[in-house]
Amino acid sequence: MNPNPTLTSVLENGALVLDATTCEGKWMSCPRKFYHYKVRKREAAKFYAGREFGKAIHVALDALRLGGDYLSALDSAFPIDMPMEDHRGLDYARQLVKKYADEFASESYATVFHNSKPMLEMGFAHPIGSVTLDSLTIPVIWEGKIDRVVRDQTGRLFVLDYKTSIIAGETWWQTFKRSTQQEGYAFVVSAILNEPVHGFIIDGLFTRKPTKTGKGMEVERRIFPLELDDLKRWQTNTLNVCSDLLRACATEQFNEHTSQCMTKFGPCEYLQVCSLSSEAMRNALLRSDEYQNVTWRPTE
Repeated sequence: MNPNPTLTSVLENGALVLDATTCEGKWMSCPRKFYHYKVRKREAAKFYAGREFGKAIHVALDALRLGGDYLSALDSAFPIDMPMEDHRGLDYARQLVKKYADEFASESYATVFHNSKPMLEMGFAHPIGSVTLDSLTIPVIWEGKIDRVVRDQTGRLFVLDYKTSIIAGETWWQTFKRSTQQEGYAFVVSAILNEPVHGFIIDGLFTRKPTKTGKGMEVERRIFPLELDDLKRWQTNTLNVCSDLLRACATEQFNEHTSQCMTKFGPCEYLQVCSLSSEAMRNALLRSDEYQNVTWRPTE
């Protein structure tokens, strides 16, 4: 089998290199979205305030765990393009990070060191197996960036992830019970350190707009236990998903999941493209200034 250009476009040195955001947020959400992002390599040319706010918070929390001046780190990392009307300004961010620092001042988890380096904001690209596509055997490399790897007081391993969210509540927490991202982190850490990972920890930093009667910012931590069978199941399921993904690339069949065109978070970034009637019009819009080249990699 000679790989066609679409299949070749998603491979790097013959391997499929994939991250949780692209797999879960693109392919598993809507194969057509994956096509625009991973094959055409175009994304909306848009400033995402929540995402940029979250990046700055991550920088501050890393500095906090390293014993540095986390407020100065936040000041330097805070996006200058944050809209004036957004309540998540720099002062709000400083209050949020202080609240987190106070909440976990007596931290019971210790950061793990590997090869003499703290496992903080740890980028990785790790093989998780391979899939067979006709006569091709294609290795799968899982990549990402783990916020923190820790041990509890008994020495058990956990992965810890910071999540900023303007949405809070029990439904939000329930979305992590079968998280492709978190289980993938645990699988990779277990493979790197050659010992079991007992679960993942989510530190939620909730950024709701303050009101007179409602809750504003909050900080909460929850622990999600994992067993070895959970990680084996993640590996099997992920490789099966990758097999479906590669088959779609080989046949150039990318179905549209129209239920994802409009969600509670708003319209899909490719809704304008998919709404056009001709391929020529869709290609022209993707090449326009409305979209830009995808440059993000979790390892960079």
